[in-house]
Amino acid sequence: MPEPGSFWKFSLNFYSKIDVQRACLRLQDEHGLDVNMVLFCSWAWQQSLHIEASQFQALYAFTQQWQQTAVSPLRELRRSLKSQPVAGAIGVTDFRAAVQALELEAEKLQQHSMQGLIDEQTTVHNEVEQDLYWHYLGWYATARGESFNPAATAELNLLKDALTPAA
Repeated sequence: MPEPGSFWKFSLNFYSKIDVQRACLRLQDEHGLDVNMVLFCSWAWQQSLHIEASQFQALYAFTQQWQQTAVSPLRELRRSLKSQPVAGAIGVTDFRAAVQALELEAEKLQQHSMQGLIDEQTTVHNEVEQDLYWHYLGWYATARGESFNPAATAELNLLKDALTPAA
């Protein structure tokens, strides 16, 4: 069983790589993907976690709701502060930083909740199965109701390559 909080720790470490960060932002901004779901699929694959389809569906339902009610509104507010008439007002920089901190905390809570949803029922296998990465991402695409276009697939391959140790 993964250590509590290990998904968050993985995400911070993995996202700190500049190529990973850029790919994640493109997946989010250009392809409408929930980066936490992509990171979860990456982490689950790296941890050799075998997740059932019903668990994944529950995860997706939770993340959709959390993104809509917490993360996305904070992200939209933070981004709007760059272009609104208030952008040059005194104190807006500090306010924007506070909103960004809340957005990050909302994502942290999302990840802790996601890990909590699967911790009790997930099995760990000794070997990393190569197809689990795309298996989990396939479930994500199905839940979203659309497949990944070639550009998104290229970004997802970049992430997989960043997770794969050099031979």
